[in-house]
Amino acid sequence: MSQWGVELEITIEEEEVEDYGHTECLQCPEGCTTCSEPDLCAACLPNFDLVSGPGFAYCFPKCLSGTYRLKSYLSEQNFLKDLKMRTRRQNIPPTKMMDACKPCIDHCTHCQHNGQTLVCSKCDDQFTLNK
Repeated sequence: MSQWGVELEITIEEEEVEDYGHTECLQCPEGCTTCSEPDLCAACLPNFDLVSGPGFAYCFPKCLSGTYRLKSYLSEQNFLKDLKMRTRRQNIPPTKMMDACKPCIDHCTHCQHNGQTLVCSKCDDQFTLNK
């Protein structure tokens, strides 16, 4: 209850995060369903992947068939280098998000990077995985 006898209540809408240093709610980054800070997504919308590292977590659109993206970074510098950016901003342009997708190996339609190696899980028609 305030000194004027009025009770104030702040409601935080989904996809917004309370900024405890201010009296406003800030929207989570694009693709986030929940976030704990403007640069820390906790969950993503369908068709988005969580890309994270120390002090940041964003939701990026899933890469197209035949491409992949790193989803975990050891440092912010590596993340920014991949996006060809100098500084991190809350709203990363969609073109930068898709530029971070890299091609799979030849004749591979679905692949992912496991942190050390690029792994193909599905090949083009008329090709098979060499296990």
